[in-house]
Amino acid sequence: MGQTPQRDPGRIFVSRAGANAEHAPWIVEALEEDGYTCLVQGRNFTYGDNFVAAMNEALDTCGTVLAVLSPDYAASPYCMDEWNAGYRRHRSGEGLFLPVQHLLHTALHRP
Repeated sequence: MGQTPQRDPGRIFVSRAGANAEHAPWIVEALEEDGYTCLVQGRNFTYGDNFVAAMNEALDTCGTVLAVLSPDYAASPYCMDEWNAGYRRHRSGEGLFLPVQHLLHTALHRP
């Protein structure tokens, strides 16, 4: 049996659909202002990287998975893999899973 990875409770994997990339920066900025470290596609892993390996590393090292929900998120098989991994970890007590609706961006947007 493999060892359970050591996850940092101060690291957050921001899971979002590619179509919702514009919503990630303000979420990441707010969390990092509060002292969290965020991993997000487009900044921490980009085109040319092994996406699946980067996603797995993020899931293994981050104590929290924050899922930015949208219809595009629900339609993405990669996002659903991230959802399932975050949910399983949350149910087993191995990490925190926080789904948020991306439509909140309009109400909480900072000028």
